[in-house]
Amino acid sequence: MFYTLTANPAVDMTVSCGPLVPNENIRSGSASYTPNGKGLDVSFALKKFGVDSVALGFFAGFTGKYIVEETMNMGCLCRPVWIDGVTRINTYLNDGENEYGVLNPGAPLTPQELYKILDTAGSLDCLVVSGSVPPRASADFLDQVVDHAQARGADVVLDLSSSKLKDLCQKKPLLIKPN
Repeated sequence: MFYTLTANPAVDMTVSCGPLVPNENIRSGSASYTPNGKGLDVSFALKKFGVDSVALGFFAGFTGKYIVEETMNMGCLCRPVWIDGVTRINTYLNDGENEYGVLNPGAPLTPQELYKILDTAGSLDCLVVSGSVPPRASADFLDQVVDHAQARGADVVLDLSSSKLKDLCQKKPLLIKPN
């Protein structure tokens, strides 16, 4: 079974509006809300190809609940690790000419529950770790994730923008995708 990890999921709020004017309130034409995170995207893509996976991630508050519910509504299995705080909301403003992204940092992680899931998950054949890591994650967080998965005999795929990717290559992942 494929497992995907989104350590720093988000609700993406995309707003269409007129031109942005400093110090002015701008009325939006529309807004959409979607669950987001690269690991989640991998699970969504696998589902479209008829391949089941289990989406793992750290979720908090009403936004975390929304992401988990929407993930399951899309037919994907999800094993959330619940943490304190609120899962981040990323805001994208599109004024018809330009798009502006405001990306929030994410809630602090408590990774021990994730390690337990990796240690006891059913058939863990492959773990895809994709996306950003919250800024307050421990320096060895990704090392621990890879170690726990590989201790189970799982292949690991890394899709990261972190400079840590170079160090993790020493652990011989199946595949890497630098961002």
